[in-house]
Amino acid sequence: MFSGTVQQSNPLSIDSFNDLIVAGYASGLVAVYKVSAAKQTINPLYVFDTHGLPISSICFHSFDHDIFTTSSFERITTIWSCTRGLLYSTGDSPSHMILDSCWMQDMLALATDNVFQDHFGVVIYDPNFMDTRLKQRIGYSQPISSIDYAHLHGTL
Repeated sequence: MFSGTVQQSNPLSIDSFNDLIVAGYASGLVAVYKVSAAKQTINPLYVFDTHGLPISSICFHSFDHDIFTTSSFERITTIWSCTRGLLYSTGDSPSHMILDSCWMQDMLALATDNVFQDHFGVVIYDPNFMDTRLKQRIGYSQPISSIDYAHLHGTL
């Protein structure tokens, strides 16, 4: 509940090492919660006004527990720090409808749908790419609705 109104929740991401949950809402808001064993109302630690449309994907960074990513139905992907705010945004030129996301070390794998684009597949965000920082990694003939990265084996 923010400002007296109940928010419809969309995706969640759980950081079990730090007992954190980041929740994306239909309003475009994102809230980070600290989960405790106590049976009480949990209020957000942080609330971010991330997008203008519902959140479609949200994911904590695998190793840096201060960072998470959000994507929305406005086809914009952002990377946030709980303590420093917005770190990166695809900005005013949205590209892909993101259905799911996962971190691969310091790169971000994004599962895409073919909305106003010419392909389906996995798009990788890598801060080392100097032009767009987004590159198609795996082409596919159907939308990819879920993605995960096995850190132990290094495979998508």
